Amino acid sequence: MKKNVSRGALFAICFMLVVVLSGTVAVYAVDVEHQAGEKIIDEYEYISSASTNLSISGDMATASAKITRKSSADRVKITMNLQQKKNNEWNTVKSWGKNSSSRVTYIEKTKTVSGGLYRVYTKVITYTGDDSETIKIYSKTKKH
Repeated sequence: MKKNVSRGALFAICFMLVVVLSGTVAVYAVDVEHQAGEKIIDEYEYISSASTNLSISGDMATASAKITRKSSADRVKITMNLQQKKNNEWNTVKSWGKNSSSRVTYIEKTKTVSGGLYRVYTKVITYTGDDSETIKIYSKTKKH
């Protein structure tokens, strides 16, 4: 004996499938953005884009960050941290800072490293008058 599936039930199943798959894609897209070390920022008022990177060659780690502020902002404060993972925790090995009123600010620093897993964590505060915005970005992890 054959059972007929109603159009309403079929529509409901298809709709649920679309909702589930759409949620999966959105989560994946956010993860890719975070792992890439770069954010193109539409939702922030004072920051246009921000990126941070790490490269390791031999025993030398090079950490960098590039911040583009919107014209409505006065200045940026960048704190760039080279971090090493030990005992499942990220510990800051070296920290550098830079204040700038330039529209585009770039910082690049080097540090000798030993074996382990490393990343760069960069905190950016953008100021305008008495107001400010803060973002945090991370580079891809690199193994030495």
